Formats: sequence, C-alpha cells, structure tokens
Amino acid sequence: MNDAQIKAKLKAASPGKFTVDRGLYFRVTVEGSGFWILRYTTHGKRREFTLGRYGKPPEGMPLAEAKLAAAQTRAEIKKGIDPIAEKKRSELTKIKTINDVAADWLADCKNRLENPQIPERVYRKDIKPKIGELAVDRANAGDILSIIRSIVGCRLKLTQDFHPILTRVTGAQYI
Repeated sequence: MNDAQIKAKLKAASPGKFTVDRGLYFRVTVEGSGFWILRYTTHGKRREFTLGRYGKPPEGMPLAEAKLAAAQTRAEIKKGIDPIAEKKRSELTKIKTINDVAADWLADCKNRLENPQIPERVYRKDIKPKIGELAVDRANAGDILSIIRSIVGCRLKLTQDFHPILTRVTGAQYI
C-alpha cells in the first residue's frame, strides 16, 4: 500500500483495517481518522499496538515513518520486549505520591462499587491530609498507625472500612 492509496482510504471514510506491510496495518475509524497498528505475537498471544495517528508531523505519522516505527518495534519484540507492557509500565512511573495511587484506585472504584463515595470520603478526610503528598515508597507503618489512632474510638465503623482501603491505596499490608 502506498501513500496515495492510504489517502484514498481516508477520503472514502470507510472504516476498516488495511494491510500495509508485514504486520503493519492502517485502520480507518468511523469518524474518518487513520491510525497505524502493528500486529504481533508474543508468548503465544496475538496483540495489536497502536503506533500513532496518520498525518504530517508533529501531530501525525506519515507512511515512511510508520514503516520505520514498525521495524523498530518488531526488533524490540524479537528481543522479548512487549511494547504494550512497556507502555503500561511507563504510565505507572507517573505515579509518584500516595495521592497519585489513590486517584487511580478511586477512579477504578467508581466503575466497580455501588457506593464509590465511601472510599473516596475516607481517603479525602482521613488519609490524604496525613500522607497524601508522601512519595509511595516513603509511607511506613508509623504513618499508617497515626491515621488509625486518629480515627479509632470515635468512628468504629470507619476503622473497619479503613484497613482495606489503605491496603489497596498504599499496596502494602501494615496490620
């Protein structure tokens, strides 16, 4: 497939996935946008990785650049590096503080829980003021103990709810 054919597919705005090169596909969406997709197999599992949006740099990626990116990504895959796993991993490095972890976890709670406002309120009122700004690797048992002591006695039900929330947010078992 050449650049003229790709432009024709986009202009026709007919959604689909079209073969460009070995494992490289051009996907046209319903909205008429074009994306470069690399299809590969790793550990016996077929996967698709989005290389980028079609277009002119800096926002988009032309055909020649997509072919180069696909070749580089295939070389990484041969070395055992899964580009999807690496992308997820790099997104996790953006999580630096307890607040970052909590924001991610509380967003997940909104999709899973019937009453997501409960863990959100517990975090906002009892955890965030004390350790929210701490780096994830700096929270320790003493920090957790001080939070527990501040709520024990006055709100027994909250204390029972608190442990699973704190364990999920900090990723560690303190008690």
